[in-house]
Amino acid sequence: VSNINKPAFVLVNNSNKPSGQSPTHYLRINLQGDSLNRRGIGAGVTVYQQGFRQYLEQQPVRGYFSSVDQTLFAALGQHGNPDSLVVHWPDGKSQVIIHPRTDTTLELNYKYASLVPAHNNENTGGLLFEEITGSAGFGFLHQETSVNDYVSQRLLPQRYSQLGPFMDTSDVNGDGVTDFFIGGAFNYHGTVFTGNASGSFDSTRLGQGGKYEEDQDCVFFDADADGDQDLLVTGGGMQYPDTSGYYHPRLYLNNGKGSFQPDLSAIPAAVRLMAGCVTAGDYDGDGDEDLFIGGRVSSSYPTSPPSFVLRNDRGKFTDVTAGVCAKLQRAGMVTAARWMDFNGDGSTDLVLAGEWMPVRFFANNHGRLNEVTDSTGLHDMEGMWRSLLATDIDNDGDIDLVAGNLGLNCEYRASPEMPMELFATDLDANGSIDPFFFYYIPDGTGSRHSYPAAARGRLSEQVPALKKQFLLNRDFAKADYQKIFKNKPADAISRYRCVETRTCYLENTGNGKFVKHVLPIQAQFSPVNSILCDDFDGDGLKDLILAGNEYQAEVMTGLYDASYGCYLKGSKGKESFTCIPNRQSGFFLTGDVKDLLAIKMPSGERLVVAAVNNDSMRIFRIKNAAGR
Repeated sequence: VSNINKPAFVLVNNSNKPSGQSPTHYLRINLQGDSLNRRGIGAGVTVYQQGFRQYLEQQPVRGYFSSVDQTLFAALGQHGNPDSLVVHWPDGKSQVIIHPRTDTTLELNYKYASLVPAHNNENTGGLLFEEITGSAGFGFLHQETSVNDYVSQRLLPQRYSQLGPFMDTSDVNGDGVTDFFIGGAFNYHGTVFTGNASGSFDSTRLGQGGKYEEDQDCVFFDADADGDQDLLVTGGGMQYPDTSGYYHPRLYLNNGKGSFQPDLSAIPAAVRLMAGCVTAGDYDGDGDEDLFIGGRVSSSYPTSPPSFVLRNDRGKFTDVTAGVCAKLQRAGMVTAARWMDFNGDGSTDLVLAGEWMPVRFFANNHGRLNEVTDSTGLHDMEGMWRSLLATDIDNDGDIDLVAGNLGLNCEYRASPEMPMELFATDLDANGSIDPFFFYYIPDGTGSRHSYPAAARGRLSEQVPALKKQFLLNRDFAKADYQKIFKNKPADAISRYRCVETRTCYLENTGNGKFVKHVLPIQAQFSPVNSILCDDFDGDGLKDLILAGNEYQAEVMTGLYDASYGCYLKGSKGKESFTCIPNRQSGFFLTGDVKDLLAIKMPSGERLVVAAVNNDSMRIFRIKNAAGR
């Protein structure tokens, strides 16, 4: 191994040396292509062995001016000979080797490959989902204006100025056909799509002229009790000060025909926040729907932004957060919220999810909300939660939850024993909060210890004094909590932790008690930003659709882009879901997906609509049992 500014070293593979254990096996593969591609660049090799398979791809490029060994290597463990090996050459030709010998080098020559007639073992006509984006007859392009959030806060884990678009559905003109709204970015108005009996949609922009808000979550509800559906749109981003008027939620009143006009006096002027979510529910039992608006982030990360409970008095709203539940004034970095009766007492309770916090439960006691998170039976739930769905998954009459999380495909191995931690303080006394991420990293002996997640160079951009405190990178490599914060009293440091990054189904077992069930591994490939639940395949059991990714993570983390949409088929076991691969379900969704909608058309046909950040809306048709 060649090291920069250090001696090179050699690693010896001792796996085949006598150790008292069964020997392990391997297979080396040399690809010999044609005259124009001598090393078979782009070829794929699949090794099948006792029900398992390995896929190797000849793509030796790893970076600028760098490469790796062009001999492919399959580690076979102690299982012996593979059942078979298949190589697919870039031009479509392939060849099959039955029971190749192990512990040797296999030479695969392109001249022995043949072109296999195209066939498909799967019944494509039986795919449950069919993408119809290009032929649906309606569409939407979300366009962002790039904002550099790191100018003022260099240690942010991601940009928070590109969190949309969000959507919601309703019947805005009373014709019995489903309509929907999708929000716009800065300088782009959101759009109301009004459905017609023919199955088409008419689109109308929600406003004219300049627009300086970044639309965030939205909700249709009857704000003024006149029998039609009004629309509330929140604002977010990080381009303005916390108290900017562009963070004021906007209520649009419906004239009953699907035409909306802003009511500038409905929401108190002091209600200003970088919003993460909004949900409507009648918490006080007076017959109209009130609002909870959750704050997503503040200009001093990770300081909690404000959140609000707004009481509805026939279309005029009052901030009653302090009286209803003082804890909700600074509830944390809230990403999702749901009004629901989780304890079965007939009153409307509140559930929250967010970053660096557990899923939080607030029980309604005659119009006051009391936190009962500790009595729900859920423990070790502090996570990086991103989405929340409330629905009766197991059809037992109470409301369950599905909570979308960061996933397992990240550099952090968070657990109660080795949590991911965040410490925040004004380390250099310059008036700004400095957030430091810590997670457990193995040292030279393999033992894990908690160290900063960011490198010395990045941290010193926020706190230049660290350059003098740790002159060399090797000094900083040993810097733990005590060394970095040695001059700060413990009460001057805010502490957060994350012990759960998996997306979960929370089963309601009655009386406000829940049991956590971790969803299949395919649901953990990437952050989950939106969730749908329905019986999509018509077998009488609830299924789940999950979508997400995150393209705004800071550059050293890179894109979270491993999700292509996840369809989980329900089964008779309450906590059991099976992932149907994309190629078998037809649900293949790429991009930085932020929201999902399920829409039932006048014909009875169902659609899944996906909102993608800085990209086109995607549309899928759900086929019936006959595949039509």
